[in-house]
Amino acid sequence: DAAISTYTPGDPVSIGRAAESLIGFDYRSVLEGWTFEYAGPRDGYRGNTNTVSRTISVYVGEYDTPQVVAEVVAHEVGHAIDVMYLDDDTRVQWMEMRDISEGWWPHSGASDFHVGAGDYAEAVAALIVDSPSDSEHGSFTDDQLAYVAATLPTTG
Repeated sequence: DAAISTYTPGDPVSIGRAAESLIGFDYRSVLEGWTFEYAGPRDGYRGNTNTVSRTISVYVGEYDTPQVVAEVVAHEVGHAIDVMYLDDDTRVQWMEMRDISEGWWPHSGASDFHVGAGDYAEAVAALIVDSPSDSEHGSFTDDQLAYVAATLPTTG
């Protein structure tokens, strides 16, 4: 793919564009009106999904590759899909499937890898870019990934 071979190491925007070309799910269509921003590193954060402004920000480290950034983008896309398309019943079903008791949402500014929202976002990333799971609840079964696939909105 041309975007992969032409990105500039250390340039967040070109790495972000190359990362987007690795994602096989048409997330831009199902997240119409959302903005994607790529910036340099930010201490303590790889990405952020702002549901009020409908902005996904990805913080690209100096040595990040398009694959690493694609995994962050896919995780943040999972959060956006969550707030746009999931309902309480779907969230409860996911938490039961994953044996999560910590709740769905993390405290403001806290890591989300121990709660339902972060676990679901990690599953979306696993599904759409084959990202390894950083969830504190481990990797995903085929049945869990099939459930996540069924929750993804379809395009056109």
